[in-house]
Amino acid sequence: MRTNTNTNTKMNTKVTDDHSQVEAGKGDQLSFKAAEKCLYDYKLNLSRIDTLSRKLNLLETGPALKAQSFEQPYSGGGHSDPVAQRAEKIDSLERRIVELESQTAPITQMVHDLSEEYGLKSSQYKDMLQLLELRYFAGGTWPQVADKLRVSMTSLKDWRHRLVNRAMEYLCL
Repeated sequence: MRTNTNTNTKMNTKVTDDHSQVEAGKGDQLSFKAAEKCLYDYKLNLSRIDTLSRKLNLLETGPALKAQSFEQPYSGGGHSDPVAQRAEKIDSLERRIVELESQTAPITQMVHDLSEEYGLKSSQYKDMLQLLELRYFAGGTWPQVADKLRVSMTSLKDWRHRLVNRAMEYLCL
């Protein structure tokens, strides 16, 4: 009986360990996909930040609003006060800019670091930078990128994994 209990305990522990590894693997896949999405969205997000910053600047520096008349009846449901509406728009724009910057700033830093490391170390950093530019920033297809870089699809897949794993580190995923 005792051996049977130990065997069951070992089996339960193994099943629990396997389940933990499967869950960790799913988390890694989600993190990988999230990091890769940040790479794909990088240029678009920079453009969005620029557009939102311009809107924010216009709201903050635009002509002052006239004071609200207290003789106007309150219509209920939401702010009828133009100053409050403007403040809400400013707050909303600022939150969106911060959100986008949290996705772009780490990638900007990664590009900077890869550029510096390329100058100091091996060509693998040059390869990652070229992959980043050709696939993620310029939108080339995988076969186009492989042809342009004169590498096999297998090598390109390895580069992709190194690049996205590095992005995961910068994005803290």
